[in-house]
Amino acid sequence: MNKVILAAFASLLALGSVAASAAPKLVIAYEDKQQFPNYLGNSTDIDANKPGMHVELVKMAAADIGADLQLVRLPWKRALDSLKKGEVDAVFSGSFSKDRLELGVYPMKGDEPDDDLRIGTTSYSLYRAKGSPVSWDGKAFSGLKGAVNAPAGYSIVGDLKKMEVSVNESASTTQDLTMLKAGRIDAVAAQEVTADELLKKPELATLEKVTPPIVTKSYFVIFSHQRMASDPELVKKFWASLARNRTAKGAELAAKYVE
Repeated sequence: MNKVILAAFASLLALGSVAASAAPKLVIAYEDKQQFPNYLGNSTDIDANKPGMHVELVKMAAADIGADLQLVRLPWKRALDSLKKGEVDAVFSGSFSKDRLELGVYPMKGDEPDDDLRIGTTSYSLYRAKGSPVSWDGKAFSGLKGAVNAPAGYSIVGDLKKMEVSVNESASTTQDLTMLKAGRIDAVAAQEVTADELLKKPELATLEKVTPPIVTKSYFVIFSHQRMASDPELVKKFWASLARNRTAKGAELAAKYVE
């Protein structure tokens, strides 16, 4: 009798192990540069307690759909290349551009991304030295003598080129603002969530933001074509869960990251 019970118990353990291993795995990448408050830290490390708002939303969505989540941090251009190759299942946070449709899949409503399924919203603005004649009035730039600096791989690079503005692609917003302070460049186009935080540093007090924003964009979790083809229902459930958590817990998360 004991042998029968032990055998049955072993069978249950085996079934439990199979069930656990059956959890779908998601490998999702995001940038290794800080974008406060969306993701924190300038490294490949991920802070367990305060990784960033977007990181927490991704974790919530993965947990809701029962996925085994692995997060990795990469340089942004490398993350997009890994997405195209199917080396990662998804990346965040990416704004929409038609060129990126070759790299991955957005939640779509017709021919446009479904804004209801976004992870968040971010604006790009122009930054200059105080007293500089460089400006932006919402329609056109003025006072520019040279190129505008912007991080390589960011969507603002393409936006500026469409406006026939010369662009120097750089390694990071931090590098750009340092060069701007040193007088080596005329202006920087950067995400406000990153640049506004950096401008709080005393050493960058000679710089300022120009209003209005150049552009405001919604940002998404972009899945690989490979993962969408193999498991479309999982991807759709992830986007839906992400949207629910953003709506229900976005304000609470924002409060957590107010310093």
